[in-house]
Amino acid sequence: MPLGLTTYYFKSMEDLYTAAYLLFVEETEGYVQQIQEMGMQSLSDYVDAERKTPETLARLIETLSDKITDYIVSLVTHEEQYRMIEAAFNHAALTNPQLNRCVFDREKQFIALARDWFESFGTASPAHDAHTFVGLMNHLERWCLLDKEQAIDRAFLNQAVSQFFHNILTA
Repeated sequence: MPLGLTTYYFKSMEDLYTAAYLLFVEETEGYVQQIQEMGMQSLSDYVDAERKTPETLARLIETLSDKITDYIVSLVTHEEQYRMIEAAFNHAALTNPQLNRCVFDREKQFIALARDWFESFGTASPAHDAHTFVGLMNHLERWCLLDKEQAIDRAFLNQAVSQFFHNILTA
């Protein structure tokens, strides 16, 4: 698209970036719902368990770790292009105030979703757990995207996620 057409429809490049980002968010909203539903189902299964024993908690941690690992691997292998586009938007948001607000608002939505999740699990510090969880997921996803020379190490991802859940759910 010629630059003249973009400036006809958008007052500035910042407006164009923001519109593109909002379209991207709309297109990828299904991924957020997928992880929310997965987490709530795991919580429901745990709450419905007759007895909350160490074995039940261990199964919950294993289930959550497996599902989160599968989620990360799926995003990186099947949606690599979208993940890289989002990384570019996140980088651009550091220098574009208008885009920054949109990216930050979306990040706050992820944090709020995770906080609600951890409140449901009854963790000692849901807000801190949410920040750590979102940061861990972002890091593991980015690590997989950047390490093009190695196959995705599912066992490593699973252990990182499992350790996180173990630390917060057994505290």
